[in-house]
Amino acid sequence: MDLPHISDALGIVHPLCIDRGRNAEVWDEQGNHYIDFVGGIGVLNLGHGHPDVVEAVKAQVDTLMHSAFNALPHRGYLEVASTLNAFVPVSYSLSCMLTNSGAEATENALKIARAATGRQGVIAFDDGFHGRTLAALNLNGKVKPYKNRLGALPGPVHHLPFPSRDGGVDADTAMAALERLFEVEIPADEVACIIVEPVQGEGGFRLLCADFAARLRALCEAHGIVLIFDEIQSGFGRTGKRFAFSHLGVEPDLLLMGKSMAAGLPLAAVAGKPEIMDAPPKGGLGGTYSGNAVACAAAQTVMALMSEEHLAEWSERQEAMILEAYRGWRASGRYSMLGDMTGIGAMRGIVFEDTPAATGAEHLAALIVAGREEGVLLMPSGRRRNVLRLLPPLTAEPEVLEEGLARLERALLAVLSAHPSNVDDRHHEAPPMTAPISHHEIRDRFSKAMSAMYQAEVPQYETLLELVAQVNRETLERDPELAARLEAHDELNRLSVERHGAIRVGTAEELTMLRRLFAVMGMYPVGYYDLSEAGVPVHSTAFRPIDDAALARNPFRVFTSLLRLELIESAELRERAAGILAERDIFTPGARELIELSERQGGLTDEQADRFVAESLETFRWHQDATVDLETYEALHAEHRLIADVVCFRGPHINHLTPRTLDIDEAQRRMPAAGMNPKEVIEGPPRRDCPILLRQTSFKALEEPTRFAGERQGTHTARFGEIEQRGVALTAKGRALYDRLLAESRQRTTGLTNAEHQRVLAEVFADFPDTEAELRHQGLAFFEYRLTAAGREAGAGAEAELEKLIEQGLVAARPITYEDFLPVSAAGIFQSNLGDDGNQAYAGNANKEAFEEALGAKVTDELALYAERERMSLQSTLEALKR
Repeated sequence: MDLPHISDALGIVHPLCIDRGRNAEVWDEQGNHYIDFVGGIGVLNLGHGHPDVVEAVKAQVDTLMHSAFNALPHRGYLEVASTLNAFVPVSYSLSCMLTNSGAEATENALKIARAATGRQGVIAFDDGFHGRTLAALNLNGKVKPYKNRLGALPGPVHHLPFPSRDGGVDADTAMAALERLFEVEIPADEVACIIVEPVQGEGGFRLLCADFAARLRALCEAHGIVLIFDEIQSGFGRTGKRFAFSHLGVEPDLLLMGKSMAAGLPLAAVAGKPEIMDAPPKGGLGGTYSGNAVACAAAQTVMALMSEEHLAEWSERQEAMILEAYRGWRASGRYSMLGDMTGIGAMRGIVFEDTPAATGAEHLAALIVAGREEGVLLMPSGRRRNVLRLLPPLTAEPEVLEEGLARLERALLAVLSAHPSNVDDRHHEAPPMTAPISHHEIRDRFSKAMSAMYQAEVPQYETLLELVAQVNRETLERDPELAARLEAHDELNRLSVERHGAIRVGTAEELTMLRRLFAVMGMYPVGYYDLSEAGVPVHSTAFRPIDDAALARNPFRVFTSLLRLELIESAELRERAAGILAERDIFTPGARELIELSERQGGLTDEQADRFVAESLETFRWHQDATVDLETYEALHAEHRLIADVVCFRGPHINHLTPRTLDIDEAQRRMPAAGMNPKEVIEGPPRRDCPILLRQTSFKALEEPTRFAGERQGTHTARFGEIEQRGVALTAKGRALYDRLLAESRQRTTGLTNAEHQRVLAEVFADFPDTEAELRHQGLAFFEYRLTAAGREAGAGAEAELEKLIEQGLVAARPITYEDFLPVSAAGIFQSNLGDDGNQAYAGNANKEAFEEALGAKVTDELALYAERERMSLQSTLEALKR
């Protein structure tokens, strides 16, 4: 790239010129589209051109563009200072000064610390980065390219090893180095300040050890040393909190801010305790452009947008998607150069390790080039430039972030193609016992413990499991071709662990906490289901694994419904239900503690995982004692039985678990002989040669003894056992056809026996193609494509047209199993077991936006997941043919 009139000393990562940007997307001058994972190196947490910021900037330009605050104060500077006082989570009242950049904030902090203490010494950390101005760069814990050939720098500055779980030393080693420093190089009473990043940026996104931070805080107080936290890159929401020091449990004396503070306009700050900030002489702080009015208007808008709720939602969503992708890459065994993931929240790095093919830095340099070619912009970090830093805007739309991660994976594949020896043959080794275990392992333990608990609480469920196992064995014996296909795709083992459960909660806080609980197990919200259309006052999502490796390990999912109190007609009853729900906590203190621990350390150890499973099960356990008196229960029950079920108990007892059968019609036929009373009809599509979507049935719910407040006895009907049979996932076109035919059949099946119901369904669904080939040709279903043995032998000489490849036996097309739910079927199961036909006054009240607000995250579009899986399998299959 030709850069006339630009100094060669400016290092350029991407040789292109950006023309425009929108949130996480940018376009260069040639019109090429990129997804931006650089984010202005931490400046664009709110993305390119956030509309609220743009509006505020435009309005400010029309009013006042600039005034030098030292000469003539302006309202914007004053308001930013006041807002910072409320925005920064410290226990003292803040005093601050605004600057143009992070480096300028650093320089001023050093000056302030010297003035406050009368000392000169400074302690910083290896691999830290604090700016490129003369005093700031001497703090940097790395020589090249910042310090070499510059001679003596302002000091004295001493460096310590950085304690971190992300590849640094431990707290004891760092404290020992500090004690040695005081004994050998500089006494504590000559140290003005210690400056440290709670999460190193340039150093590789490494989180400071919390234990060390606490000991450092105590040491600084004991010796009168100013403790400075540099949050120029980690601040303003990057880690899921306003500032990363909140993860450490300690407060700084001075705080450095910048980068995302004004969403792309030059503004930074140093703020802290007034007695320290006021130490320099009058006129000792300031700057001509510092606190520019337009930048201040942007900062005010940024802080208004960055509520704790928004930051948690944005960061958790992004973190979940990045972690899921990363774990999938690691689990695939393809990429031996992929090392650990560093950081916290949405401030994440991926370490690239040396391999026989190349160094980690070389792998990452190749990835950055390949990523740019695929349309995703990446940036290195770390002392060895071998840590990929991921800084997409926190506001990136889920579909854009997903596409960016898909482009990143394609770039990884491109690097792999250049160095085939990078394939990982070590990924099956067990991690050390002190390391976090996989989310999949925790999910596996939880689902087995849940099953054991439910069998003990509902003995008929154990009978149901035995019946389903028998039906499955006989089905496989009768159909060797089905057995061979399941075995070839490693689905026989999966069949034996298949479970889904269902719960219902009453408040947004309960739903949000459940989202965090399920994330510990690698389960994320997929799909939005409005059951009000069938007369049930809830809307729902399914927490489930997303990627192929996770589904293969254990596909456990939980259909989770949120009660919609706003649909209750009686205002008095609404208020009574809300008051009851507000008084309960469905999570144990231990569960809450372990969820936060998992979020903080990136997972749980083996022992912590066992405790997590035990504590979390308490949320789903049946409690015989209701929390309300019988009169309240009956009032809520009269409105809708489900409302009473949600509101009147200590927790959202799991109301059913569901094994997967290969022949649901036969299982339904056998249930009465096994002592179970099945629901009248099987929900979903009819029996077919090529099963589609989902068929469900259940035995009817149990009448269970219940003790109400005031020692009144009664019964409650809630829990049952369900069976499911899963087929191929349908495309949007396929779902439209299914929905049309289902609506037509419902007009003809009301009140029919199951046999008649199924006969009518079969007649109506005769219009739905019933072969895999026809489903594929008409674009009605999703398929996964793989090379056959013959295809691998044919290689590059093979025909390129997909259908001909399939006809020639070179490519196999396998139906992608539907992993989700059907709202009408779910409502039918609920109604059957609640003894209620539903209240049609609830119908037509879908509100996905309100549900996502309560959830604290966006739900993933299930059709997009299937489409991407199909696309990726086809792409990798065709690429493999070329090699």
